[in-house]
Amino acid sequence: MRLHRFIGDFDFSKKILELTSKELVLQLRNVLRVKTGEELYLCDGKGHEVRARIESGGKNTITVRIIEHMQNTQQQLRNVTLYCALLKRENFELVAQKATEIGVTELVPLQTQRTVKTAVNMNRVQKIMKEASEQCGRTVVPVLEKSIDFQSALDTVAKNHTTIVVFDKTGKPFNASVIKKNEQLAICIGPEGGWSREEYAILTKVPRVIIASLGPFTLRAETAAIVATYLATNN
Repeated sequence: MRLHRFIGDFDFSKKILELTSKELVLQLRNVLRVKTGEELYLCDGKGHEVRARIESGGKNTITVRIIEHMQNTQQQLRNVTLYCALLKRENFELVAQKATEIGVTELVPLQTQRTVKTAVNMNRVQKIMKEASEQCGRTVVPVLEKSIDFQSALDTVAKNHTTIVVFDKTGKPFNASVIKKNEQLAICIGPEGGWSREEYAILTKVPRVIIASLGPFTLRAETAAIVATYLATNN
């Protein structure tokens, strides 16, 4: 039977844990309807994971006993930061969810010249990424940064990443084999209307930038972000 996984601020130095998060208690009691004796996984968001058994439950708290400290064997080929232009709410949330499931390390909302959406609901997107992490078996939730403008993003990627892949139809087909496994990689996805001429001209002059395409067809921005993240993270 598949055990449910939850990520939170847990102290694994104790054998007995009192789960007091209102959201978690309600989910366990009212949604999942867990019973005494059932097991679940708990993660502290720092890579540590335990298997625990429910001992008792009340209105506002659930008591669990740690029965095994787990060793998470998930291995990512490389750390990938996704710079994704802000999209319509549901589209950007889809990117956040799927990029988390695929294995992105960090997500940075990007404001470009052709960006229509200018704000992101940080709390909502963080919740989506946390739930996606729990669902897919991750023990660490990807970092969600505050949105930044195009120039700030360029300054950041040039300083912090070994290789920068900018996706655009004008580039050569993307080949992940040119990227080393342990490289700090940034991938950049433009808005629905694509990069502006000024932005594209600037990007071609940034050191270590690779302009790459995802094939001959014009993909929606959210589709491009998901496909690019998978290719960069898992190949």
